[in-house]
Amino acid sequence: MSLRRESDVCEPHDHAGVTFVMVDDAGTNRVVCRVTYEALCDRAAADGKGGDWLGAWNDHMLAIEALANANYKAGKPLVGGKLLVDTLELTPDRQAKPAA
Repeated sequence: MSLRRESDVCEPHDHAGVTFVMVDDAGTNRVVCRVTYEALCDRAAADGKGGDWLGAWNDHMLAIEALANANYKAGKPLVGGKLLVDTLELTPDRQAKPAA
């Protein structure tokens, strides 16, 4: 079953990311989702927009919702009661930094 946006309401949190709610096609299952702050900062940097993490949310909201939907369909486990979208999903070309 797929997810869709429940409403335009979202909750941006400094250093946590943006929390938003999606529902399944039947409208019976609400899923609290979050794109991480790190993911948004990394996406903004990859887009050449520095640390504009809220701008990254606005620019990539539909892609973030699609990633949350894919995670839901794949059965990704919830973390702290939320379905997360992380850096490697939002910015897949980003390489993990080697340990210093």
